[in-house]
Amino acid sequence: MKNYNFPLLIGGLLLVVGMVLTILDFYRFEYLNTLPEMDLSIREIEIYERFDDKEFRFNKKTALVNIIEDPCLEEDELLIKIIYYNDFATLSKTMDETFNYKKLNIELSYDDIVSSSFKKVLTKGFINLRQGKIYNYSLLFKPTIDVYVNKNDYKRIKIMNY
Repeated sequence: MKNYNFPLLIGGLLLVVGMVLTILDFYRFEYLNTLPEMDLSIREIEIYERFDDKEFRFNKKTALVNIIEDPCLEEDELLIKIIYYNDFATLSKTMDETFNYKKLNIELSYDDIVSSSFKKVLTKGFINLRQGKIYNYSLLFKPTIDVYVNKNDYKRIKIMNY
């Protein structure tokens, strides 16, 4: 029997060098947790809501929720601004109310994705990839909810993960 240790050693060495070069190539990319500049149709919805001695709940699993203090609003009153990309999702909202809290429910439907916008994002993504930038394109499918509330009611706004 012949001894095949030398070719095995060369193959293992080439594998290790290839893995090191691949890992070093990944380090040249810049990872950004935003979206690149694109002209996409953004839709904004404003909701004024009163929550009379109850707490108000939001789901952070389906949206990015920011709570902002606004001294212009009265107590037990809040302004909700929902911002989303109209070409990538259709938004429907409902309000649930129980004896101790109110909850904003947001459901997104991805059935009506506009193909021209998807193609635009895909093209822009490849261009950015060639430039060594990787953006967070999942933000296209997650609405941003800005909640403006009086500072006295700030503690009554709860962000849940359900």
